[in-house]
Amino acid sequence: MSIPALFWFNRGIYAIILTAAVVSVGVAYWLNDFFLLTLVAVAYGTIFLRDAANYWRSQSTWPVLRQVIEWDKLRQLALAV
Repeated sequence: MSIPALFWFNRGIYAIILTAAVVSVGVAYWLNDFFLLTLVAVAYGTIFLRDAANYWRSQSTWPVLRQVIEWDKLRQLALAV
C-alpha cells in the first residue's frame, strides 16, 4: 500500500483535521496574533509529517509482518467474534 493510499483511506479524519486547521488559522488571523498563527501552522504541519512518517514505517515493515502473521488463525479469530 502506498503512502497516498493510506492518507486516502483516512480521508475522513484528515477532513476533520483540515477543518480544524482552517478554523484555527482563521481565529489566529482574526486575532492578529502572529505567534498563535505560527504555532497553529507548525502544529498542523507536524501532525501531517508525523502521520507520513508512521505510514512510511508501516510501509517498510509490512512485507515482514505479512510473512509473520498467521492469516488463517487470524481469520478464525475474526469469525469467532
